[in-house]
Amino acid sequence: MRSKEKRLYIELAYSAINLFLNDGKVDETAFDKWLSLALKEHETDENEKRVLVNLLNRIKANELSAPLRQKMQEVKEKYTL
Repeated sequence: MRSKEKRLYIELAYSAINLFLNDGKVDETAFDKWLSLALKEHETDENEKRVLVNLLNRIKANELSAPLRQKMQEVKEKYTL
């Protein structure tokens, strides 16, 4: 695994912790930053995809604002998740 890939994988996993600190509900500001981090990468390795899938499967889209639902969909489409 290349160093850059390893850093992004760790950064995605670590930053995901902050998303559910509000009684298990998604913090939209933190989720927006997390999605932006995921979207800035041009390609992902299997570890990054695993982190993306695990987190996105925990998010209840109906609890998000429309712009964040759209951004979440962009991430899913970009990485074919």
